[in-house]
Amino acid sequence: MGAAFVVVMAVAFFALLFRRQAAAPTPPAPRRAEPSRADMPEAPADLSWSRGDLERLIRQISAEERFELPEVAIAIARVESSMDPRAVNPLDGGTESLGLFQMKLWLAQHYNPSISDRADMLSPELNARAAVRWLSDLTRRYLPEYGLDGVIQMHSLGETKFRTGTRNPGYLAKVRAELANVAAGR
Repeated sequence: MGAAFVVVMAVAFFALLFRRQAAAPTPPAPRRAEPSRADMPEAPADLSWSRGDLERLIRQISAEERFELPEVAIAIARVESSMDPRAVNPLDGGTESLGLFQMKLWLAQHYNPSISDRADMLSPELNARAAVRWLSDLTRRYLPEYGLDGVIQMHSLGETKFRTGTRNPGYLAKVRAELANVAAGR
């Protein structure tokens, strides 16, 4: 896993870095209107989603939001919820974390104003869109300074804790392992 992971991470990092250097600096793109739910993959009638359905959804949302590292988002969702969009962690720092990416309600609402309550957090589409927007924002702002490992840990710890020195090496190792699985098609 070690050498292969380093190669995958290096390729992803340099591809993103060179794309940024090749383009003239531009202001952040304005938020586009929310895609209609009709544009999303259909959930089965019983509202259960297969792992493949969820991964396709994350890739689709990543493309719509212009997030160039969908594999990272998939790996994080695998670690955070085991790809269970109804996952709830009631003991996460005093405020529950919800859904596919285990986000706090206030943070998800910031990145996806379509989320109005706890029930919306359990929607794979709404939760994934908020998470992908957040990961995109973290990547844009912090990838040059902290690298991809820093961005991944910020998803777990939050920006402030990470930037003031807190680290979560166990979480990072789990996401790295899942990232290698995603890259290998597992």
